[in-house]
Amino acid sequence: MNPYFAPSQAELLAHASFLESLSRRLVSDRNTADDVVQDTWLTVLERPPRHSINVAGWMRSVAGNLVRHDRRARSRRAEHESRGARGEEVPDVADEVAREQLLRRVASAVDALPEPYRTVVYLRFF
Repeated sequence: MNPYFAPSQAELLAHASFLESLSRRLVSDRNTADDVVQDTWLTVLERPPRHSINVAGWMRSVAGNLVRHDRRARSRRAEHESRGARGEEVPDVADEVAREQLLRRVASAVDALPEPYRTVVYLRFF
């Protein structure tokens, strides 16, 4: 015996226009709304309710859950991609000039060291 309540095809199709209008209200993009409708139909057919229920209310819950899940997934994906994206900042010219001057001063200071110390510093850091 099937423990699930399977609404009839006619009962499901009676709520088709409701599901389409609900999906358009839940998301702003028409294409995304169409995806929500299709995913809702797929979920309704693959996982029917366990007992006799208000079919329209159940379909509304399924569609709402799908939209929330999609929004969370998009948010996580955007956050993940922004963390992984390389910064394409252009370095400040003044910072680059200051860095270059500092490197020259360090190199001059190392060159001015007496021989045993200079070799150790070169071997360790250059």
